[in-house]
Amino acid sequence: MNDEHPKIVNRDWRLQAITTLAEDFVSPFTGIAHKAGTPVEIAGFVKYQGQLLQMPVPNPGAVYLSLGQRAAEQAREILQELQGKLVKRVDGTNALPSDCDRILFDALENLIACVVFAYTALEAFANESIPDDYKFERIRGDKKCTELYSKDQIERHLSLDTKLDEVLPVIHSVVTPKGTKTWKMYIWLKNLRDRFIHLKSSDWRKSAPDSADEFVWTDLLSDQVLQAPSIALGIIEHYSSPDRPRWLKKIPFRAI
Repeated sequence: MNDEHPKIVNRDWRLQAITTLAEDFVSPFTGIAHKAGTPVEIAGFVKYQGQLLQMPVPNPGAVYLSLGQRAAEQAREILQELQGKLVKRVDGTNALPSDCDRILFDALENLIACVVFAYTALEAFANESIPDDYKFERIRGDKKCTELYSKDQIERHLSLDTKLDEVLPVIHSVVTPKGTKTWKMYIWLKNLRDRFIHLKSSDWRKSAPDSADEFVWTDLLSDQVLQAPSIALGIIEHYSSPDRPRWLKKIPFRAI
């Protein structure tokens, strides 16, 4: 059941934050009176075509998850189209007609986008979760001293693995997801994302039938790739609480 105020219930789910005034309010800065029920949102000013534009601020994790999910849906449609165009060769393998190159590459682009945006959503969520005054302390690898990291240093110098395993559990008062099925799927997502962001030339080369399982495109064309945004959402929801943000409550797809 949706208990949002009628004035904001239909506003986009990707908003960073929006609510309504519980009672009448007079701004101490402008003197303007605002009635109870007036929407209040986080907004900022940008330059657009040479003019100042006030725009609502989106949540970065929500935007990246949305991009990933849209890419997954587009890839799914294209792959279904390709399935009907497969041609059986005399050697028993399958091929695509030469006029299907564009369709195939469109599918691959969307699958890459699905993976990269899903992973980026996790990076955005992790960094956003760190309070401005938060300090993270850990023993250095050589065990000779303790290292202290500010928010900026955490964002810049600690891996996403460390943020999800050591930093965010403390901030959100939950156990680490490391060792769970959710974490295993996250590692799969991370490894595939890394293969495309840090692409090696060997990953682009042709593969023989007996080494097709090792080809990066085989991994990209697996059914699990279409679930990448849901996998990322599953990690995010591990840290969520009953008062989780509006965008997370209203996100239009589910975690796995």
